[in-house]
Parts: sequence; C-alpha cells; structure tokens
Amino acid sequence: MRRLIFPLGLILFFLIPAEAQKLTRDEQEILWRQDQRIVDDTVLVRYLSHKESRIRKQAAMALANIQDSTTIPFLLPLLHDRYSSVRSAAAFALGQIGSALPEGDLAERLRQETNADVIARLLESLGKTGSVDSYDDVVAFGLPRKLSGLKADIAMSVARFALRNIKSDRGVVLCFDLLEEEDTRVQWNALYALWRMAPLPAIDDEITKRKARLKKLAVDRAADVRMHLATLLGKTKSPDAEELLQTIHQAESRKGMSDWRVQVNLLRSLAAVFPRSDRALKSLMSFLHSGNEHVLIASITAVGGLPREAVRKSSEAENLRKRLEQLARPSSRRAEIIRGEAIVAIARLYPADFAYRTLLEDGKSSNFLRSKVVEAMCMIPSGENLELVLSHLEDDSLRVAMAAWDFIRKLLAPQSFRIVLKDTSVTRGLGARLFRKAKVSLLREDMAITTLVAMALGDSTVFSFLSLEGYAERVVEELMLAYGKLSSPGDVEPMHAILETLGKSGDIRAIPVLERALGDRDRTVALVAASALQKITGQDHGLAVPSSSKPIFTDYDWKTLETIPQKQTVEIRTSKGAIELRLRKSDAPFTVLSFYKLVRKKFYNGLTFHRVIPNFVIQGGDPRGDGWGGPNYAIRSEFSLLTFGRGEVGIASAGKDTEGCQFFITHSPQPHLDGRYTIFATVLSGMDVVDKIQIGDKILSIRLKR
Repeated sequence: MRRLIFPLGLILFFLIPAEAQKLTRDEQEILWRQDQRIVDDTVLVRYLSHKESRIRKQAAMALANIQDSTTIPFLLPLLHDRYSSVRSAAAFALGQIGSALPEGDLAERLRQETNADVIARLLESLGKTGSVDSYDDVVAFGLPRKLSGLKADIAMSVARFALRNIKSDRGVVLCFDLLEEEDTRVQWNALYALWRMAPLPAIDDEITKRKARLKKLAVDRAADVRMHLATLLGKTKSPDAEELLQTIHQAESRKGMSDWRVQVNLLRSLAAVFPRSDRALKSLMSFLHSGNEHVLIASITAVGGLPREAVRKSSEAENLRKRLEQLARPSSRRAEIIRGEAIVAIARLYPADFAYRTLLEDGKSSNFLRSKVVEAMCMIPSGENLELVLSHLEDDSLRVAMAAWDFIRKLLAPQSFRIVLKDTSVTRGLGARLFRKAKVSLLREDMAITTLVAMALGDSTVFSFLSLEGYAERVVEELMLAYGKLSSPGDVEPMHAILETLGKSGDIRAIPVLERALGDRDRTVALVAASALQKITGQDHGLAVPSSSKPIFTDYDWKTLETIPQKQTVEIRTSKGAIELRLRKSDAPFTVLSFYKLVRKKFYNGLTFHRVIPNFVIQGGDPRGDGWGGPNYAIRSEFSLLTFGRGEVGIASAGKDTEGCQFFITHSPQPHLDGRYTIFATVLSGMDVVDKIQIGDKILSIRLKR
C-alpha cells in the first residue's frame, strides 16, 4: 500500500483541532512536577515569581495539589499579587495544604481584599484550616453592599469550620439571619452550615423564634432550600421540627413542587423524629408507595432503621410489615435493590417473619440478592443464621463472600452473641473455624476479600474469639504473609486494613513489617503504618512518613493531551438513556487524558453502575462491578477551583493519589467533597437520566462526540 507523505505543518494542522491548546514548555514542566509531587528542587517555587500571571497561577495550583507545608512561605507573597486570579489560586493552595501556619496572613488579607472571587477563596481556606479566632473573624466579617453576593460564601465558610467541629452560638445566629435573604444560594448555604453545626441548643432555640420564616422556606420553590431545611430539622431536638417537616411533606404533594431529592432528605429526617411522633411513621409509610425508585429505596432504608420496639407498638406496625413483604417479592418493574433492601428491613423489624434464607441456595437468585440475604441474616442473632453465614465466608461468589465477612461482625457482637451462645453446636470451636475460614479466604488473593477479612480480624470481639482458642499469633502470621503479596497503589485498601489490624494486635513480631511499610511509595500506607507502630511501641513515627506519594504510573502523552479540545464532549449511553458530559481538561488534565484514552479503548462499554446513594451520587466504571476494581494503574488527585454542584463528575478514590477508572456523578451539591476529589467533567444534558440510574444499570457505551 502506498504511503502518503505530508509536510509536518500540515500533519499538525490535522492532528490538533482548532479548539485544542498547545502547552508551553513551562506549562508542561509545572504539570510534570505536580504529577511527580516534586517540590524539593524549588523549580515550582521559582515559577511563583514568573513574569506571566497564568504561570504563577498554575504553579500555585500545582502546590495546592502537592500539599507540602514547606511551600507556605513562598505562596504567601502571592496573596498580594496584582492579578486576582493569582491571589485566588494562592488562597486556595494555602487552604488545601491544611496547615494552620498561614492563618494570620489569610485573615489579614481577608480584611484588605476587595475582589469578590479572592474573598470567596480566602473564606474557603479559613474554613478549611482556621482556628476559633479566625472563625470569629469570619462570623463578624462585614460586607459592603457591592459584595453582598458573598454572603453565601460566608455561610459556606462557617460550614467548613463546622466540618472540623468549630462552631458557636454566634455562627448559628449569623446563619439564621442569612435565611432572611432572598438569594436562594445564600439560603441553602446557610441551612447547610446549620445542619453541619447541629445539634446545638442554640439551633433549637432559633427554630422556635424563627418558626414563621422557616415555614415559608418549607414551601420555597427552590429544591435546594427545602432539602437542606429538611436535613436540618432531622438533626435538631426542637419541638417544632416535626411540624415543619410535615409542612415540607405537604408541599411535596403540590403540583410543580415535588422533587425526589427533597423527599429523600425528608424521609431521613422523619425517621430521626420518630418515635417522638407516631405521625412521622405514617408520613414515612406514604413514601413506600412512591413511583420514584430513589424515594422508595430511601423510604425502605429509613423505616428499616427505626427502633424495632417503637415500630411494634405503633398502630401502623401490621400495615408496614405487609407493605415490606410486598416489596420483598420478585418484580420485573422495580430495581432489584428495592427487593434486597425490603428483605433487610424485614429482618431488622420483623425477625420472626423472616423467610428468605432459601434464596441463598436458589440458583435463580442473583449474587447481589444473595448478598442482601446474608446481610439480613446477620441482623437476626441465632445459631442457625451464624452457621449459614459461616458457611458462606468461602462462597464461590466474591460478592456473597464479601457480604458474609462484612456483616458477620454484627452476629458476633456481644449483644447478639449472647443469644447465639445458646446453640453450643455452632459456637464450640468458633475461633478455630474463623481462623481456618480467614486463612482460606486470604489465599484467594482478592483485594476486596483480603480487606474485609483483615477488618473482621481487627474487630475486638472477633479477635477475642481467636485469642481464647490460641489463634491470635497465627492470625498475625497469616496477615503478614498476605501483606507480603500486596503492593501499592493497586492494593492500598487491603494494605491499610492489614496494617491497622496488625497495630491493634499489639504483637511485636509485626514491627519489622510496619517499619518497612513506613517507606512505602504511597504516603497513605506509610501514615497507617506509623499509626500502627505507635500503638505497639508507644513511639511517634510520623517523621519517617514521606511528604508525598511517589507515582508508579505516569503518562506524559503531551501530544494526545494537546489534541483534546478544551470543550471536548462525551456521550454515555446507558440502559436508561443518554448522558452528555463536557470534559474539564484545564482543571484536571491527566485525569481527562486517562479517561479519554479509556473511552477510546472502549474500556467502559458493558460495565455497570455499582453504587447509587439517593441524593448523593451514582458511581460506575468498575471492571469488577463491585466497587473494588481499577484499570491496573493509579493516577494522582487533581484538585481545582471547581466545586461539587449538581451534575459534577468526579473520580472515585481510596485516598489521595489513588484514582483510577471509577467515576461518579452528583445528584445535588456536595460541598464536603470540594478539594478532596477530582472534578474532571460536568453534565451538559441528561440529568433526568442520571436521576433514574440504579445499581445494576448498564453503561452500554461511552463515545467521544467532538
């Protein structure tokens, strides 16, 4: 076949789309050092003084990702840079590093700054790192009229303080005052901050004082306002909470007001106020007939978590039992998870009526349903159920075996085991059986099974059974053998679990293994090892932990990265419809590059959504289908100025710099994820499809659109 030869310039014309952006040598250098987590040669620090503002900004963002406290003195001058974009990046970076050292500088700059974007970043960083003194500064921070739009950012800063357990009555009053604003964003941010601070007596008092205002917000047309108000009311002890929740409930039945996300939060809060109010149970039960699967699942889990005795005394007890039994029957019209959750709820509330054990051996039952039956059986303490769960610790299905190891601890907990003890035929020699099952399960060399076995063996009650029968030392030996077969970053989770259990064991023979783990290339592994060593030796080994993880996998394919258009779109075809994304190359270049290449390889075609939490996220892209799989490599976290609103697409991880191929899409704003997970895309269309996705739904294909 004859080859066609083109001039180099013409080749580049065809290779690089008009919207693609060629990286300069400086930009490549910064991205490379960010990905390598290199700061000790001061190259990135020197870039902070570059003549071009975009380079200074990019260098600051690189340091925000590396998160090394030694760079703080070099970032501080950028808080006074002439360009607001650089000041914003510097403020963000100082917050991401997580040190209290720059607190005074951030607070001082907050009093001087006039640019709204920079003030928002200063408030964010103080919320992430500041002390009580900074908290008081934020609460008392006054805004000129032209910056009144920052009230939402003040509320979110208060929320970020609350996430670190810094809160006060003054902060409570501030957020209730902000509820008087008409701006929807200000209102829901203030409500978010309040429920993050709850429970506090001051919140209960303010609810009573401002009941009239809260009643108006309970019927507000903005779903974000109603959902966060519902969550707040479920976290207080206010006598007015149940009445206000009922107001939200009534609003949900109005035409044009119904929103499934509000109903999910409402359900969780109604469950929290029961059994103070029998009316709450009736309201909960009304959602057991919802046509929305998210609401139906949330209602089942909500009632399933109610106090058993309180439910039994309720006049609705029999109606609830009948409805749960209906939902536990097979149905082609409902997602299988609904049946599974109903079975678990029956076990929790009506153990005497539990009649689903046979599904474990039914060849027609899916492994997912069988795993839910195992979970349900662990809710009912009996010798029979313990025997069955023990027999499935080595089940051929990884999913079923995982459920058995995960939930058997409930059966062995002191309160449950007192009942199980009556059946001596099962409990006699229990330590020996657990040890043999653990040893065989570790030999499967499956990362999920290994993690769950290590976690079970680290449970104080389980370990006591093993110790009583003389198996404690052998358990430590088996765990050390299993650890020797693992390596980071692919096996980070089982490595963490084993190291934690070795630390709990107190066995000095584990010290050499733990000391070697201090030098692991993955910093998260070294941190866990240092903690475990301290438990055994009583000495602090923190100084031996590396400042960052050294990458094992790298891909500096600049040519391909440059050919990806800035507004590259992607279509995810699912069994429920199509979702269109826009990739965020500028904010997460290496994550986008990895995703882009996986899409071109058709890696995602035929996979499923394996995790769905109503009004939180849908998650898919795991080749194993159970949340434990990856692409056989790990990429670094890429934190940016983006925040997790509704429809943002992030990469799942097991800790910083352990990202792979699994992605998630948010149902609603999730501020607690900001700066902790990589955002690499945004939903452009198809949020109605995102809202329909359930566990087991298929990713038919993912394709590049432009």
